[in-house]
Amino acid sequence: MFKLLSILALLVGPVLLAVDFISFRKNQEVDRVGVETTAVATSKTQFGKKDGYAHTLEITYSLKNGKMVSKEVMISKALHQKIDAQPTIKVKYHPEFPGRVIIVGEPLVEAGDVAKGIVVTLGGLFGVWWFFIRKKPAAEVVPVEG
Repeated sequence: MFKLLSILALLVGPVLLAVDFISFRKNQEVDRVGVETTAVATSKTQFGKKDGYAHTLEITYSLKNGKMVSKEVMISKALHQKIDAQPTIKVKYHPEFPGRVIIVGEPLVEAGDVAKGIVVTLGGLFGVWWFFIRKKPAAEVVPVEG
């Protein structure tokens, strides 16, 4: 059972890291070429643990051509707590892909997601080493008297 989990972790960990890297690169591009506008928070949710693990925000923002776009984005706990007092926030959207949006001042990628990918990958590497690569001690032969 643990052998299978080790192999699975060794496969899934790099996939998690690749997804985070691709997301980071896309968010960097939006940060670099994006059009800044003001968005209005229409609803917020939190889900996960008792204290709230993930926080999302439904925002509506207008494009240069006047079209309104709604999007659900992940946000930090700090922004989730203060959004009721100030429901308007600055966002940047990609001019060619208006659905790709970032919140100005929020991190481009969640550090916790990267940490999860690293931990899963390292766990998989350790498990594969432990079960398949390391030299197991030779069984001690005890002579039977009699």
